[in-house]
Amino acid sequence: MTNATMGQPGGRPLLITDCDEVLLHMVTPFGAWLDEAHAIDFAMERPDFTGALTRRADSSPVEEEHIGPLLDAFFTTEMHRQTLVPHAARALATIAELADIVVLTNLTDQFHAGRVAQLEAVGIRHRVQCNQGGKGQPVAGLVAEYRPSATVFVDDLPHHHASVARHAPDVWRLHMSGRLAACRPRRRRPCPDRRELGELPGSCRASPESLSGNARKGAFRGRTGAFPSRHRALPVNSPLDARRGLQERNPMTIDSRLAELGIALPAPAAPVAAYVPAVEANGLLHISGQLPFRADGSLITGRLGQDVTLEDGAEAAKRCGIMLIAQIKAALGGDLSRVERIVKLGAFIASTPDFTDQPKVANGASELMQAVFGDAGRHARSAVGVPVLPLGAAVEVDAIVAVRAL
Repeated sequence: MTNATMGQPGGRPLLITDCDEVLLHMVTPFGAWLDEAHAIDFAMERPDFTGALTRRADSSPVEEEHIGPLLDAFFTTEMHRQTLVPHAARALATIAELADIVVLTNLTDQFHAGRVAQLEAVGIRHRVQCNQGGKGQPVAGLVAEYRPSATVFVDDLPHHHASVARHAPDVWRLHMSGRLAACRPRRRRPCPDRRELGELPGSCRASPESLSGNARKGAFRGRTGAFPSRHRALPVNSPLDARRGLQERNPMTIDSRLAELGIALPAPAAPVAAYVPAVEANGLLHISGQLPFRADGSLITGRLGQDVTLEDGAEAAKRCGIMLIAQIKAALGGDLSRVERIVKLGAFIASTPDFTDQPKVANGASELMQAVFGDAGRHARSAVGVPVLPLGAAVEVDAIVAVRAL
């Protein structure tokens, strides 16, 4: 945006977008942290957090007054767990050629600098504005400030759409969610049922990929006639398949997802003894244990609790996970769309007798699978400490994967 366009009537179109579950995943990493740090189960089956958090010890719901402090604690120390929603960075880059962009995030101002740095780390560099409560009034304020030719508001929570509908009724509203959970229909539809958004007219569901596509087609050209009527749904071409829980359904989109995460799959490692890397039997692909090779081919060695830190151990587990995906792809002839589910991971951590954080080390591999495969990457797992691993490796991880028949 330039000073010449800001504040002039009929200026560039304006995109006002949420961050959590639109640009960055939040539900899965928040749930994982609640599980590890607080023994709290998180089932996002409602459009808000009410009733979604329950204590594992007695299944009692977490009181509403305790949810805010838990969220603050997560955003204070755990923002590094959040990963980019597929296609989000590319979609914003495309839209930025035609429109101004503001990230309107429901965080207090104390988290502003951290959110800016978090987004910049994944290539998203736009104005970030913090907000508490409904987003209708801040959206109306941004419209008054920018005076755009047209405005689109994107968020994953219906109550924010309701707030914008009240305070800024002329703004387009797109209901977009990076998660495969509540607030998405269980069956696939070419067009959403407006009742799912609380009878909000002029709103529709979309994915970052479809939003990027609409920008390419000229949906943000404003009052030149190319911007569609506010009450007509934008085309939705989401790759999400809620029935199977996969975020990506063909090998090219999985590869695109890996690219979004900045992951280049290495050549599959050759066995170091008398075994094969993978065996497929009865719909299950068994992947032999993989070691943590860095991108330069060197091996991460050592023992947790001795000469390897917890952070380096988690990175080693992630490197094992990357090699697992490389082995899966090779075993399936390059066709990652055959992956139905990551069923189980087995993590072996070389560690001293007094080291007990093996589960946190194994999270490096677990979070990778969820980031790449979405809900299909959620898996059972074992994480055990061992005194030594082959070649002195710090971590070894094996996998069982459910695959579709050819």
